[in-house]
Amino acid sequence: MKGCYVDHNGNKIMKINRHFMDLEDIEYFKYQDLAVEPYQAKQMENKVLSLDIQNEDMQQLLKGLIEEENEKLEDMLYDRIIDQQPLIDRMLILIFYGVYDIIRRADDGAKLEDSEETYKFMNVVVCPVRLQKEGIQYFEKEKVFGPVEREWIVKKPEFAFTYPAFDHRSADVEEIMYYAADPQSPHHEIIVNALGCKDTMTAAEHKEALKTC
Repeated sequence: MKGCYVDHNGNKIMKINRHFMDLEDIEYFKYQDLAVEPYQAKQMENKVLSLDIQNEDMQQLLKGLIEEENEKLEDMLYDRIIDQQPLIDRMLILIFYGVYDIIRRADDGAKLEDSEETYKFMNVVVCPVRLQKEGIQYFEKEKVFGPVEREWIVKKPEFAFTYPAFDHRSADVEEIMYYAADPQSPHHEIIVNALGCKDTMTAAEHKEALKTC
Protein backbone atom coordinates (compact mmCIF):
# COMPACT_ATOMS: atom_id res chain seq x y z
CA MET A 1 0.00 0.00 0.00
CA LYS A 2 1.38 3.37 -1.07
CA GLY A 3 -0.11 6.84 -0.79
CA CYS A 4 0.24 10.51 -0.04
CA TYR A 5 -1.60 13.08 2.05
CA VAL A 6 -2.33 16.35 0.22
CA ASP A 7 -3.25 19.68 1.85
CA HIS A 8 -5.79 22.20 0.53
CA ASN A 9 -3.05 23.96 -1.47
CA GLY A 10 -2.12 20.77 -3.33
CA ASN A 11 1.09 20.18 -1.37
CA LYS A 12 2.11 16.58 -0.61
CA ILE A 13 2.51 16.64 3.19
CA MET A 14 3.52 13.03 3.79
CA LYS A 15 3.76 9.69 2.02
CA ILE A 16 2.69 6.19 2.99
CA ASN A 17 4.65 3.04 2.18
CA ARG A 18 3.40 0.04 4.12
CA HIS A 19 2.78 -3.63 3.48
CA PHE A 20 -0.98 -4.10 3.72
CA MET A 21 -0.67 -7.45 5.50
CA ASP A 22 1.61 -5.99 8.20
CA LEU A 23 -1.06 -3.63 9.53
CA GLU A 24 -2.71 -4.21 12.89
CA ASP A 25 -6.17 -5.77 12.53
CA ILE A 26 -8.17 -2.63 13.34
CA GLU A 27 -6.10 -0.54 10.92
CA TYR A 28 -6.12 -3.29 8.27
CA PHE A 29 -9.91 -3.42 8.19
CA LYS A 30 -10.23 0.37 8.05
CA TYR A 31 -7.98 0.55 4.99
CA GLN A 32 -9.70 -2.49 3.52
CA ASP A 33 -13.04 -0.69 3.81
CA LEU A 34 -11.61 2.23 1.78
CA ALA A 35 -10.22 -0.15 -0.84
CA VAL A 36 -13.44 -2.12 -1.43
CA GLU A 37 -15.99 0.67 -0.90
CA PRO A 38 -16.07 1.69 -4.59
CA TYR A 39 -16.90 -1.77 -5.87
CA GLN A 40 -19.90 -2.87 -3.84
CA ALA A 41 -22.29 -4.91 -5.99
CA LYS A 42 -25.23 -2.62 -5.22
CA GLN A 43 -23.55 0.38 -6.88
CA MET A 44 -21.62 -1.17 -9.77
CA GLU A 45 -24.29 -0.30 -12.33
CA ASN A 46 -24.78 3.34 -11.32
CA LYS A 47 -21.40 4.48 -10.05
CA VAL A 48 -18.78 2.44 -11.95
CA LEU A 49 -17.68 3.12 -15.52
CA SER A 50 -15.42 1.28 -17.95
CA LEU A 51 -13.18 3.94 -19.50
CA ASP A 52 -11.12 3.66 -22.68
CA ILE A 53 -7.61 5.07 -22.26
CA GLN A 54 -6.74 7.50 -25.05
CA ASN A 55 -3.55 9.07 -23.69
CA GLU A 56 -0.53 6.87 -24.49
CA ASP A 57 1.68 8.53 -21.87
CA MET A 58 -0.86 7.77 -19.16
CA GLN A 59 -1.19 4.18 -20.33
CA GLN A 60 2.59 3.72 -20.22
CA LEU A 61 2.69 5.27 -16.73
CA LEU A 62 0.06 2.82 -15.46
CA LYS A 63 1.72 -0.15 -17.16
CA GLY A 64 5.01 0.86 -15.57
CA LEU A 65 3.45 0.90 -12.11
CA ILE A 66 1.91 -2.54 -12.63
CA GLU A 67 5.19 -4.02 -13.82
CA GLU A 68 7.21 -2.57 -10.93
CA GLU A 69 6.23 -0.28 -8.06
CA ASN A 70 8.14 2.91 -8.72
CA GLU A 71 8.14 6.01 -6.50
CA LYS A 72 8.88 8.36 -9.39
CA LEU A 73 5.93 7.04 -11.40
CA GLU A 74 3.73 7.13 -8.29
CA ASP A 75 4.59 10.83 -7.86
CA MET A 76 3.64 11.45 -11.48
CA LEU A 77 0.28 9.80 -10.84
CA TYR A 78 -0.30 11.84 -7.67
CA ASP A 79 0.55 15.04 -9.54
CA ARG A 80 -1.90 14.28 -12.34
CA ILE A 81 -4.67 13.90 -9.77
CA ILE A 82 -3.61 16.87 -7.64
CA ASP A 83 -3.35 19.20 -10.64
CA GLN A 84 -7.07 18.83 -11.26
CA GLN A 85 -7.95 19.74 -7.65
CA PRO A 86 -11.42 18.15 -7.70
CA LEU A 87 -11.78 18.29 -3.93
CA ILE A 88 -12.28 21.41 -1.86
CA ASP A 89 -10.49 20.13 1.23
CA ARG A 90 -7.47 17.98 1.91
CA MET A 91 -7.25 14.52 0.39
CA LEU A 92 -5.61 11.15 0.88
CA ILE A 93 -4.55 9.29 -2.26
CA LEU A 94 -3.99 5.57 -1.69
CA ILE A 95 -2.60 2.96 -4.08
CA PHE A 96 -3.31 -0.69 -3.30
CA TYR A 97 -1.24 -3.12 -5.36
CA GLY A 98 -2.57 -6.64 -5.75
CA VAL A 99 -2.12 -9.94 -7.54
CA TYR A 100 -4.88 -12.43 -8.27
CA ASP A 101 -4.51 -15.89 -9.80
CA ILE A 102 -7.35 -16.42 -12.26
CA ILE A 103 -8.50 -20.01 -11.81
CA ARG A 104 -8.72 -22.14 -14.93
CA ARG A 105 -12.03 -23.86 -15.50
CA ALA A 106 -12.90 -26.91 -17.56
CA ASP A 107 -15.66 -26.84 -20.14
CA ASP A 108 -18.11 -28.10 -17.52
CA GLY A 109 -17.19 -25.23 -15.18
CA ALA A 110 -15.09 -27.30 -12.77
CA LYS A 111 -11.98 -25.63 -11.32
CA LEU A 112 -8.61 -26.89 -12.54
CA GLU A 113 -5.45 -26.94 -10.44
CA ASP A 114 -3.34 -24.52 -12.48
CA SER A 115 -4.13 -20.82 -12.73
CA GLU A 116 -4.97 -19.53 -16.18
CA GLU A 117 -3.43 -16.09 -15.74
CA THR A 118 -1.95 -13.87 -13.05
CA TYR A 119 -3.89 -10.61 -12.82
CA LYS A 120 -1.66 -7.83 -11.47
CA PHE A 121 -3.58 -4.67 -10.70
CA MET A 122 -3.59 -1.40 -8.81
CA ASN A 123 -6.58 0.08 -7.03
CA VAL A 124 -6.35 3.84 -6.47
CA VAL A 125 -8.77 5.59 -4.10
CA VAL A 126 -8.99 9.31 -3.44
CA CYS A 127 -10.61 10.29 -0.15
CA PRO A 128 -11.50 13.72 1.25
CA VAL A 129 -9.90 14.49 4.62
CA ARG A 130 -12.19 16.74 6.66
CA LEU A 131 -12.54 18.07 10.18
CA GLN A 132 -15.08 16.43 12.43
CA LYS A 133 -18.25 18.40 12.92
CA GLU A 134 -18.46 20.68 15.92
CA GLY A 135 -20.41 19.44 18.90
CA ILE A 136 -20.48 18.66 22.60
CA GLN A 137 -19.00 15.47 24.03
CA TYR A 138 -18.74 13.83 27.42
CA PHE A 139 -15.28 13.47 28.97
CA GLU A 140 -15.59 10.41 31.17
CA LYS A 141 -12.38 10.92 33.15
CA GLU A 142 -13.25 14.50 34.19
CA LYS A 143 -17.01 13.76 34.28
CA VAL A 144 -17.81 16.92 32.38
CA PHE A 145 -19.23 17.92 29.02
CA GLY A 146 -17.19 20.06 26.65
CA PRO A 147 -16.57 20.89 23.01
CA VAL A 148 -15.61 18.03 20.70
CA GLU A 149 -11.88 17.73 20.17
CA ARG A 150 -12.03 17.97 16.39
CA GLU A 151 -9.73 15.76 14.35
CA TRP A 152 -9.00 15.42 10.63
CA ILE A 153 -10.91 12.32 9.47
CA VAL A 154 -10.51 10.32 6.25
CA LYS A 155 -13.92 10.05 4.59
CA LYS A 156 -15.18 7.50 2.05
CA PRO A 157 -13.64 7.68 -1.44
CA GLU A 158 -14.76 10.57 -3.65
CA PHE A 159 -13.55 8.67 -6.69
CA ALA A 160 -11.39 5.64 -7.43
CA PHE A 161 -10.09 3.56 -10.28
CA THR A 162 -8.64 0.13 -10.94
CA TYR A 163 -6.09 -0.61 -13.65
CA PRO A 164 -6.08 -2.69 -15.71
CA ALA A 165 -9.81 -3.34 -15.94
CA PHE A 166 -10.87 -6.95 -15.41
CA ASP A 167 -12.99 -8.10 -18.34
CA HIS A 168 -13.99 -11.61 -19.46
CA ARG A 169 -11.70 -13.16 -16.82
CA SER A 170 -8.64 -11.32 -18.11
CA ALA A 171 -6.76 -8.03 -17.74
CA ASP A 172 -7.68 -5.32 -20.25
CA VAL A 173 -4.74 -2.88 -20.41
CA GLU A 174 -6.75 -0.58 -22.69
CA GLU A 175 -9.35 0.18 -20.03
CA ILE A 176 -9.72 1.60 -16.53
CA MET A 177 -12.56 0.73 -14.16
CA TYR A 178 -13.61 4.06 -12.62
CA TYR A 179 -15.82 4.80 -9.60
CA ALA A 180 -17.56 8.08 -8.71
CA ALA A 181 -19.27 8.49 -5.35
CA ASP A 182 -21.69 11.01 -6.89
CA PRO A 183 -22.83 9.63 -10.28
CA GLN A 184 -24.30 13.03 -11.19
CA SER A 185 -20.92 14.69 -10.70
CA PRO A 186 -18.28 12.04 -11.51
CA HIS A 187 -15.38 14.48 -11.92
CA HIS A 188 -15.00 14.58 -15.68
CA GLU A 189 -11.78 16.56 -15.22
CA ILE A 190 -10.24 13.47 -13.62
CA ILE A 191 -11.57 11.14 -16.32
CA VAL A 192 -10.23 13.26 -19.19
CA ASN A 193 -7.29 15.29 -17.88
CA ALA A 194 -5.83 13.12 -15.13
CA LEU A 195 -6.52 9.62 -16.48
CA GLY A 196 -6.41 10.47 -20.18
CA CYS A 197 -9.61 8.56 -20.92
CA LYS A 198 -12.47 9.11 -23.30
CA ASP A 199 -15.12 11.18 -21.52
CA THR A 200 -18.09 9.06 -20.54
CA MET A 201 -21.42 9.86 -18.90
CA THR A 202 -22.81 7.87 -16.00
CA ALA A 203 -26.29 6.35 -16.14
CA ALA A 204 -27.49 9.15 -13.84
CA GLU A 205 -26.14 11.80 -16.22
CA HIS A 206 -27.76 10.10 -19.21
CA LYS A 207 -31.06 10.05 -17.35
CA GLU A 208 -30.76 13.74 -16.50
CA ALA A 209 -29.84 14.60 -20.10
CA LEU A 210 -32.94 12.83 -21.39
CA LYS A 211 -35.11 15.11 -19.26
CA THR A 212 -33.87 18.14 -21.18
CA CYS A 213 -34.45 16.61 -24.62
